[in-house]
Amino acid sequence: MKKIIIIDCFITNKDSEDILLKTLDTFKDEDILLVTNKSVSHDIQNKINFLLYDSRNQLFEKTDYDYTKHNWNFWEKFDNFISYNFYLAKQPHGLSVIVNLLNALNLAKSLEYTHFQYIQYDTEYSENSLNWMKEVSNICEHLNKKGLVYYNVDKIEDLELNPGIANDMNLGYIFCEIEYFLSKIPKINNEEEYRNLIADEFGYLRFMVVEKYIFHFFRKNGDDGLIIKTQIDYKVDFDGNREALKTSPNNFPKEYRGCPTRITKIKNSDELSIFSRNYTSELIVRKIRVFKNNNYYDMYSELKKDHWTCFSIENDINKIEVYDGINDEYLYTEINDDKVVNYLDFDTSYINW
Repeated sequence: MKKIIIIDCFITNKDSEDILLKTLDTFKDEDILLVTNKSVSHDIQNKINFLLYDSRNQLFEKTDYDYTKHNWNFWEKFDNFISYNFYLAKQPHGLSVIVNLLNALNLAKSLEYTHFQYIQYDTEYSENSLNWMKEVSNICEHLNKKGLVYYNVDKIEDLELNPGIANDMNLGYIFCEIEYFLSKIPKINNEEEYRNLIADEFGYLRFMVVEKYIFHFFRKNGDDGLIIKTQIDYKVDFDGNREALKTSPNNFPKEYRGCPTRITKIKNSDELSIFSRNYTSELIVRKIRVFKNNNYYDMYSELKKDHWTCFSIENDINKIEVYDGINDEYLYTEINDDKVVNYLDFDTSYINW
């Protein structure tokens, strides 16, 4: 068994570079193949064995997909509350992740590697998780399995009782034989091939995020060669990890431009707020036009890098319009109706961090 670690990254500033460098130091004794759509520094290159660079940075450009089969709950912990924001999972960068991973595996195979571990660049790994990762290959070998994955279910039995219950899988960690993975997951090279594939698969353009794409084809093409673990297992096996230390603006639909400004409820109350969070490295100004009956008023939110703002508003407003406050450019509208499901939870005492 010849193993390699595959890390996909998109480094845009010193913060994200420092996080990656720390991850590379953590795995300095392992062979590493770094995949990226953006050039990286010599400091990074000196800490890896192989670099796969694709300057195209392919993103999903088409907008005629059916996104309704997979809502994305993005939650984030702050000092005294957790924000929960729900999006149609458009995942623009998902195309490059799929293409990059499959290209990386073919490259690793050509270099005579037989197995890979897929990890995230922006995770701080605990001693507990590092010890677990060292044991995974031995466990698979002992059980005569091709790999180990984590599906987002609470119990394995749920997969058989209700095959549709698991929306996707966790890409925080994958261990697998390269040949086995490539035999199960269809290779695509661009968006047109992705569109043709899902149209043939479902009869319509049902959008699948990366996590769903891999999960779906593992389930369809056979995953009996894998050790399948649950999302609860993941929390145990990787206890102590600090994950998603750098959230990319590309995670969010384009209209937000890296700074979602949303109508947001307060859990267990009738209060309503406008919550903004800046995931870019730039100063963001948002003009928020609040409509109530036949009148409106404007609010302004100025957000530095990684900052957030929260304003209380009347719970009977009709809608908000969000603008780029610097250029006074209209971005999008949010309606205040029963479809508003975003909320802030200030009762975090029940969560063990």
